[in-house]
Amino acid sequence: MRNDADFAAYLAARWPFLLRSLLLIGCLPGEAEDVARTGLARCYAAWDEVLQTDDVDACVYRVVLDVWHRRKRPPTASVEPAPVPGPEPASAPASDPASEPGTRAPEVLDPAELRRRLEARLAELTPGDREAVVLHLVAGLSETQVADVLERPAQPIRTPVPAEDLRIVSESIDVLAPPLDDVVAEARAQRRRRRRTIVASVAAAAVVVAGAGWGLSRPSAEAPADTPRVVVRQPNPVDVPWYAGGLLHLAAVTIRMPAVGDLAAVDDGAAFTDTDGAVWFAAGDGVVTGIGRTTPGARIAVSDQTDWAAWVDPSADVPRLVVHDLASGRDTTLDLPGSASVLAVDQDRVYFATPEGDFEWSPGEEPVRLDRTGLLDVESGSRVYADARGIEIVQVIFSVANLRPGVGALLSPGGNFVLSRAGDGSAPFRPLLYDARTGERMRSGLAAGELALDATFGPNHTVSYLVAPRSELGAPPAVDGNTEPLVVLRTCDLAPVVCHDVIPLARPGERPLLGH
Repeated sequence: MRNDADFAAYLAARWPFLLRSLLLIGCLPGEAEDVARTGLARCYAAWDEVLQTDDVDACVYRVVLDVWHRRKRPPTASVEPAPVPGPEPASAPASDPASEPGTRAPEVLDPAELRRRLEARLAELTPGDREAVVLHLVAGLSETQVADVLERPAQPIRTPVPAEDLRIVSESIDVLAPPLDDVVAEARAQRRRRRRTIVASVAAAAVVVAGAGWGLSRPSAEAPADTPRVVVRQPNPVDVPWYAGGLLHLAAVTIRMPAVGDLAAVDDGAAFTDTDGAVWFAAGDGVVTGIGRTTPGARIAVSDQTDWAAWVDPSADVPRLVVHDLASGRDTTLDLPGSASVLAVDQDRVYFATPEGDFEWSPGEEPVRLDRTGLLDVESGSRVYADARGIEIVQVIFSVANLRPGVGALLSPGGNFVLSRAGDGSAPFRPLLYDARTGERMRSGLAAGELALDATFGPNHTVSYLVAPRSELGAPPAVDGNTEPLVVLRTCDLAPVVCHDVIPLARPGERPLLGH
């Protein structure tokens, strides 16, 4: 049961620091109150869970800043602060000795002028550094807490403004009483909006189903290769293929089909497996062609540069590594001595793992054993390896390696960013996002209390997530009997990380997927 008294006490103690922090990172006065109220309402709805976190302050500030990051950031350098009550600037008398030649009168500033000067200095910082300074000096968070809130490595926080001046400016900002009733009302409104979203998305799905002619003349599992499937012309709201609720979404069309085992993006289409281990290719126009077999649940790897799809086929007398040219339809195979798994395709090389080690193979040549095992992904000049202590991100060209926490890894197109998972790597999970060049941890784009069911990179420095509230995963059935959580398709631009929710998925099915 939610502890309302504890939340009210926390709000009373932290509200002034929270609101002043938002104002000094660049929020306009009216927007700051709205951002704080919205973030606190989310915390109120899951307050018992927030209390169980290691650091309540870090959790609350992370949620509130996530609300701020999702909104359009105003140009902070041009923001004029609200008038701050204070005395008029004092003028030195003409007879003051300090005004005589050879001496310098001390400059006396009112809080409003001091605030304008400090904000101008803060505006010269990057948004992340400005937030770090304000969180540390105004909110009173430690360097470790600031790192947790901003999801970046802990580091010394250097400020371009005097700490005492920033404290004076902060305390000069008048703050009204904590809006407990407004926060509770907002939390209830959020819950109502979520329920309306579920109903709306179910209705939208029904429209798609009706337009597609949902029924087929025979079960999809019996459909042989090259059988036409139900296709609806519908633009994809994100730049990656994804599967949910029996629908595969490509760049320009949506295809109705049974459950998908693995999904990989290829230009405007996708290569995928079904639950029986059949491998398929869905072209951008929706034509689906069977191209091979693999173990159910096994990974397929693709490359846009060569239009190759690769997988391990265990169905023959000898297991084979298959490289399928999606343009020509031709296969190139390599007999394997035993079990193996495909790791990645990078340009004209295929990487695979066996019990004897990891290998690199250029079709038509002999495979070459790599000098170490544990390879997770390869992209351009970047590689990621599994390590007993986490993952190791290696920039081959620059001979730079960084060891970071995480289980499993996926490199972005171009190899500039790395996605990994906290915990044991199973879904749902907290994503870990790193800059592959520096090893620095980046803000993931998920708020506290949210988990990802899947995550993948898209083109042009983007990352997409299937996000669900932690509180709804494994929760009892809703009043309508639905046991599935509300899942949101979210996409984020990287460097800097700016996210927005694309579409809610009311009934995404047992295993919604994003194309890697």
